[in-house]
Amino acid sequence: RIGAGIEAFVELLAAEHVASALRGSGVLDLAAARRWGVTGPVARAAGLDLDLRRDDPVVAYPELAGVLHVPVHAEGDTLARMSCLLEEITVSLALVDACLDRLQEVGGPVDVRLPKVVRLPEGHVATWTENPGGVAGYLVVSHGEPTPWRVKIAAPSYASAQALGPLLIGTPVDHLATTVASMLLMVGDIDR
Repeated sequence: RIGAGIEAFVELLAAEHVASALRGSGVLDLAAARRWGVTGPVARAAGLDLDLRRDDPVVAYPELAGVLHVPVHAEGDTLARMSCLLEEITVSLALVDACLDRLQEVGGPVDVRLPKVVRLPEGHVATWTENPGGVAGYLVVSHGEPTPWRVKIAAPSYASAQALGPLLIGTPVDHLATTVASMLLMVGDIDR
């Protein structure tokens, strides 16, 4: 239902002139992905089969296991990253469809009023989530006040940006834009 326009991008990426330009460009192999701590579609394009939605599921993900396909490629080049990203967009759209179907089955209201102020219990918690760009780590420290004493976020783009330097060595100038774009960098993630 959703995402009928994605086929144009899939066809473009499959076109031989595009695929041949991206194939072998900006290679990030599995060992380098692990060394730099790269996660998400960038790491899965290098062969790292890790997705927290499947491997450490929370909320409704266990119910969506039949829809959640984790694309993994081994080449680690710009073509593999772009292909992986397109496949993940398709998976995300299928997850949205499955959630909409599930909401129709459940019936009743889905909006719940939450209190304006939530007092966090004293202590600390560290957790991680699968985000579009990869795994993000969170640390929350509370002294029992309405506002946490400390919140730290380790965003996935920071690791991807670190891996970009070695990955660009030897990359032709006319491939720089697509290679950098395929790394899914978010400046706000890097600037923490």
